[in-house]
Amino acid sequence: MKNRIKLIKKYFRSKSADENETVTKYLEEDIDNVLSRAHTLIGIKKGDLSEPLVIITPNSFYEGGKVRYRIIKLDDEYRVDYDQSMVTSIYLTNESLYYHQASVNHNNGVIDFDIAGELNLFDVTHTETILDYDNVENPKVSQLIFRLNLVDGSNIEFYLRDHFLHDEYYLETLMTEEEEYVINTIKEAIRKSK
Repeated sequence: MKNRIKLIKKYFRSKSADENETVTKYLEEDIDNVLSRAHTLIGIKKGDLSEPLVIITPNSFYEGGKVRYRIIKLDDEYRVDYDQSMVTSIYLTNESLYYHQASVNHNNGVIDFDIAGELNLFDVTHTETILDYDNVENPKVSQLIFRLNLVDGSNIEFYLRDHFLHDEYYLETLMTEEEEYVINTIKEAIRKSK
């Protein structure tokens, strides 16, 4: 465990550099552990659900904590790794949407603060896609939120992006292909349920 903590801290000292396969393996194992917890908390067998839509956003594990990130250039695209994150998984059936969120401290692999739920797709009355910034005058983070408004007046929000604006790493389009895919997949499932 001490080796992992040292390696992760060293890895996130610089904002951009080459990929470290050992760190990538740790991050992927953490995500797999979150998805395993999702199935347990949702209470549905793995075979009864769709493949999950997985969203990873920066999220401080400790109140007041600072999230560190690293930008990895891979061929023609970029990937951002975080030392702490919120992992959201969304599963769809013909009639329902199941979701799970958990905070992950990748420094030591601890996962906590799980939330799991389900809703009937027929209960969704309206969807909203919200593009926002942390600060309008001097933005450092671009946020993309997908909101499902329900018949009882409540809503559920999925944070699809907390994109750090960086000289070497900027968005060329309004949404990435992955973000569009998540939004369109959920919208299509809602339409089919009506």
